[in-house]
Amino acid sequence: MPRLSLPMLLAVLTVLCLGALSAGAGGAQESKPVLTVTEKDSGKTFTLKVGDVFRLDLRRPGATGYLLLEPEFDRRVLKLLRHREEPPPYAAETRVGRPIRHLYDFQVAAQGTSHLVLKIQRPWEKDQPAREILKVTIISQGGKG
Repeated sequence: MPRLSLPMLLAVLTVLCLGALSAGAGGAQESKPVLTVTEKDSGKTFTLKVGDVFRLDLRRPGATGYLLLEPEFDRRVLKLLRHREEPPPYAAETRVGRPIRHLYDFQVAAQGTSHLVLKIQRPWEKDQPAREILKVTIISQGGKG
């Protein structure tokens, strides 16, 4: 096997490292959601494939005191990838009490059926049950084809 000079060895290692990094970045890229669910979809059933990514896009009033509770779902069927909050696209101002947009990205992890429920509650109203604002059913089948 021929010996490589130090500059040649560094060049080869650089190419290999860059290739590994770009392959890793490709695997870490966000999947584009195949479906976006809003509060208007409450009560609906959606059929997706294992591996599909879907998004919940919820608008919550900012100054009502209600907190959005953790979503309830079957973790064997669905996987929560990320949750982020941002002002809605139409609320460019930064005033206190502005609406808040909650974006949840889920991936279908396995075949099965899962209800996905989101509730809100005011923390000081301990005697009041949480109020359901969204409930959908996700049926997952097979893999991506």
